[in-house]
Amino acid sequence: MKFIYLLIVAVLLFNCRENVIAQILTPNKHDNPAEKNFAAHIALSYTSNTHVQYYSFESGCTYSNKWFGLHLKYELSAADMFRKKVESKGRFKAIPDFNTRLEFGGGINLYSREGSATCFAQLASSESDGIIKELWGVGNGNATVYGQIRGGLGFINVTNVTHAIYSQPQFNPTVGLWDLLSDSEAYVFVKTPYLFIGWCKVKKFQKDCGSNRVGLHKLYFDFLFGKPKIMSVFDESGNEKYNGYYPLMTYARGGWRIGYEAIRMNAFSSYMSLEAGYYPGLRDAKYEDGLVFVTMRFGFSSGPFKAEE
Repeated sequence: MKFIYLLIVAVLLFNCRENVIAQILTPNKHDNPAEKNFAAHIALSYTSNTHVQYYSFESGCTYSNKWFGLHLKYELSAADMFRKKVESKGRFKAIPDFNTRLEFGGGINLYSREGSATCFAQLASSESDGIIKELWGVGNGNATVYGQIRGGLGFINVTNVTHAIYSQPQFNPTVGLWDLLSDSEAYVFVKTPYLFIGWCKVKKFQKDCGSNRVGLHKLYFDFLFGKPKIMSVFDESGNEKYNGYYPLMTYARGGWRIGYEAIRMNAFSSYMSLEAGYYPGLRDAKYEDGLVFVTMRFGFSSGPFKAEE
């Protein structure tokens, strides 16, 4: 907790240097170079949490003006999206979700300043004797940078396979002894609601790089606080509840993440994000780093609406 208090104090002191009080009491004097506030995106995600790797699909939307920002994201694993294909072998019919996440968050802009938004642009091109000559230079651009304190809530559903599972002892009448069946596995379904609070730098930009490029970039760091709970344990087929024994689990209520998100606000353009951290949740006690994750997302984004004057 002392570290969190020190971080809050550091953020407040940094914001004082950026004229936070003037920002709160007066409207932002910097223009919106993107001339757009809203964008929606869809993306293919790849996540690795050290012991499990999976693909998923994410859809979401972002709103950002000179005062505040909002975002909504929903992530669904490929196994959940193509569940009929997964169940074609007669397995996993009882498991409600493999990996899903829903998150809603917002932030308040505490200050703003002018930023740089340069890029390389093709200034001219000519052809002589079959040789193409190109002239490149630095294109023009405008940007506004916002310092934002943000927070929100989310829900994660995760189903993890656990290998060191032992079934309940069963009496063997042939030998008159109890047998402890081993070498089976089970699937533990965990639901984790969580809250997050953190800091985000938002850059809205417009660039002339041969074509007009508008959008926003986010660089953020969050602390996460969750309350994981085992909802069900299923047998090795994923079709029935499991009533045996499963290994000792490590319960993690705190976590963190750092990420970078690039959202284009042209009518049809690209989306990219990279995120790493440690989500609250449950894991096998033998896995010290079982909740560490890295996620990469690539897809498309669109900002069809211009900002209101």
